[in-house]
Amino acid sequence: MIEGKATGIKVNTVSPGPTRTEMRARAVPQEDPMTLKTPQDIAPLFVELAMASCQKQGEWISADDWTKTQSKNPSA
Repeated sequence: MIEGKATGIKVNTVSPGPTRTEMRARAVPQEDPMTLKTPQDIAPLFVELAMASCQKQGEWISADDWTKTQSKNPSA
């Protein structure tokens, strides 16, 4: 049972994975940042999760998997 389920509050977890940020560049300086997704690439995932129409609840979402799905089906 998920606490607060009756409140209408939805809780999901997003694992962003390696993302092109200043913090990542400082932590892994030898990594080519151009091989990483940008925060802008995954921002639509957070917008999708914030929409009232979103039915996801209690899920762990990999941003890497989500971006692969989006590239295969851009209208999803």
